[in-house]
Amino acid sequence: MATPSGSLNDQILANRQQTWNGLGRLLFWGTIYALVLALVTTLHVVNGPSVGLGIFSFLGVVGGFIVVVAAVSRK
Repeated sequence: MATPSGSLNDQILANRQQTWNGLGRLLFWGTIYALVLALVTTLHVVNGPSVGLGIFSFLGVVGGFIVVVAAVSRK
């Protein structure tokens, strides 16, 4: 069985850095997604509901969610 390189403290530090890196990505892309949702909500309030805006909103929400999941899950 191969032993990982570095001491236990080095492994713990690397794990923490990886965790904070993932959390930072989640906060960044989550903020962008929240801005997209705020824009969609504002457009609905200003323009009222319509089919065209509904389609754009649906695509924006689903597309934004996919982008956030893809960006956060990449290594």
